[in-house]
Parts: sequence; structure tokens; C-alpha cells
Amino acid sequence: MFRFDLLKRAFESGRRDGFTGPTNPAWWSEWTRWSEVVQGSDRNIKITRPTDMDLARCFFSEEPERRDAS
Repeated sequence: MFRFDLLKRAFESGRRDGFTGPTNPAWWSEWTRWSEVVQGSDRNIKITRPTDMDLARCFFSEEPERRDAS
């Protein structure tokens, strides 16, 4: 998730500098150094296809202790 005002400034900065890059907001946020990369999990997947939901359900079912603790 990104703050809209910071992301907008990143795109405007790139445009002023004549830079064209990917349209991925995470890439722009990293390029401007306004974000921080943190250690994550291989199970933190992006769901873009129906089969991704199957994988997410599998991960979720393997971690019942996390659901019970919340």
C-alpha cells in the first residue's frame, strides 16, 4: 500500500527528469527511496489468477495456530 501523495510525487519527479520506467508503484516508490524493503514471507503471494487462490487456501490451511491466536 502506498500513500497517494507520495506516489503521485514519484511519478511527477520521473516525468520532470524525462525518466520512463515500469508502471509498478512499488518500483517507483523504491526508485525515489521513499519506501523501505522489509523481510517478508514466501507465502505472501500476489493473487492474480484463480489458481493463486488455491495456493493461498493451501497456505492458510497449513497454519491453523495463527488463526486461533488472533
